[in-house]
Amino acid sequence: STDYDLTILIPGFRTILWETLYKSAEIACKKYNWEILFVSPFELPDELKDKDNVSLVRDFGNVTRCVQIGVKESKGKLFFLTVDDCIFAKDSIDKAMDEYYANCTDKDAIAMLYAEGGNALPKEYWTVVGPPGRPDIAAPLKLPGIDRTWRIANQCLMSTSQFIELGGLDCENFQYLNKPIHDFMFRLQRG
Repeated sequence: STDYDLTILIPGFRTILWETLYKSAEIACKKYNWEILFVSPFELPDELKDKDNVSLVRDFGNVTRCVQIGVKESKGKLFFLTVDDCIFAKDSIDKAMDEYYANCTDKDAIAMLYAEGGNALPKEYWTVVGPPGRPDIAAPLKLPGIDRTWRIANQCLMSTSQFIELGGLDCENFQYLNKPIHDFMFRLQRG
């Protein structure tokens, strides 16, 4: 069912960070109806147990398995895949969803750019080519059949139904999040 405009899907284990994440989502998404769905082996912290738009699926699997399970349980027309140490910038989700509804179809995804350690990542980080001086990032993406103009997004906003239609993440061949999301982004763009 699609009870929400957006599901923020988080395979998580750092429960101490979840309340901060929730509060940042409140200031990032004021225009749309959203839920946060954690998939984790741990219980919800007390601070989030009374929130109507927070739910938990208990699972002890790897990250990609948790994503697959979470998407099936999500109640949003769109979902945003992120990690539990995420802190959203003010109005960032509203802006991304506005952009999605204005310019995208169900076959598109919006890359939600982020910084690590307070440092913005170069725009090339989000491409198959990779950033200058970082061959370690692009090296796994130099496989036959991967168009060098394609983009990647570790954290993205997309149609829940399109994600499911394309088979979601490949849990069998990938366990860590980066590679299966790249694989998914390639399948999405190959369309």
